[in-house]
Amino acid sequence: MYRQMMANITAGIQSAPFGESDIPREILSEVSDLVERIERWLTDVPYDRLVDRIIRRDGAFGHHAEGGELINVIPGNQKVACTRITLTMSTGISPVSSTGFPSVMRSVREYLIDCERMAKAVVLLTDTWSPRHIEEHIGDIRAHARQGRYVVPHLVTGGRILRVDWPSI
Repeated sequence: MYRQMMANITAGIQSAPFGESDIPREILSEVSDLVERIERWLTDVPYDRLVDRIIRRDGAFGHHAEGGELINVIPGNQKVACTRITLTMSTGISPVSSTGFPSVMRSVREYLIDCERMAKAVVLLTDTWSPRHIEEHIGDIRAHARQGRYVVPHLVTGGRILRVDWPSI
């Protein structure tokens, strides 16, 4: 039943307003490296606790890309200036929670505007993926992609992280 539910969630989300081929290869490689590292951490810690630890910058859960470059984390109050790669983590859909999808996406919008000259990719990890919740953000996502700033979404389910695409409208 669980596999069927996940298949239903991810079935209709493969068409994107910009293709993966539009994202520069080096950016996709860095995104992939970061996601793989986080997926390894998920074998020891459930996603909601991992989000809390990363946001608090707890020890082993550092904020560096594989090459040692600093990355920002959204949400978080310890912003490291502007960085090329930013990790964004959301849990649930509460509009008032700092980790809720609507709040996180508002923070992503603000960050990409503030850091337009430096930001190249935002790695979005979420445990919620629904057309109803992402519809409001598609215009922003497309506008940033046209300027070379990409939000690369991933659905966290159990101990796995699945790459998903923004739907076309």
